[in-house]
Amino acid sequence: MEISSDQAFEALDEVAQAQHRLGILRSYRYAAPYFFLWGGIWAVGFALTYVLQSRSGTLWTVLDVVGFGASVAIARRQSAQRATIRGAWRLPLRLIALFATGLGFLVATYAVLQPHSTAQFAVFPVLLIAAIYIGIGIWRGPRWWIAGVALAVLVLAAYFLLRPYVLLWLAGAGGGVLVLTGAWLRSA
Repeated sequence: MEISSDQAFEALDEVAQAQHRLGILRSYRYAAPYFFLWGGIWAVGFALTYVLQSRSGTLWTVLDVVGFGASVAIARRQSAQRATIRGAWRLPLRLIALFATGLGFLVATYAVLQPHSTAQFAVFPVLLIAAIYIGIGIWRGPRWWIAGVALAVLVLAAYFLLRPYVLLWLAGAGGGVLVLTGAWLRSA
């Protein structure tokens, strides 16, 4: 049986599309544990910040260090599962660089813009993360950008409509969006 060049190109295109879909699904599965982790950290962090606003700096420093350490551990485990020993630290090192970049950006932005309320301090990094999710989704699949849009809409609604309770809203709705997104990504 002979196949035409059009049939061969069509078959190759189908293979390429299948590989692309597989890559998206694989990236969803790799991202799911981070969403679970940070959704829990957000829920605890924003709820405790609402109750202990005077201690929020210390609280978030501890939670961010714990979350960062757990993120590196997840990345290391995932890298070890799919890479050689030599390459096992590549993803964790990139994660460290990404975390340092994000932290530097937040500190610099707060220094320049000088927020005047706890709500402003809390909402800005959440909106930044929502924008990052939307950006990732443009390349890596719709579940990312849907999570980013949902997070941004919920945060903006809380900021403008529920400002006295924005921290509790971020704990429940923000943490909830991340945990639900983790479950959604894992199910892919």
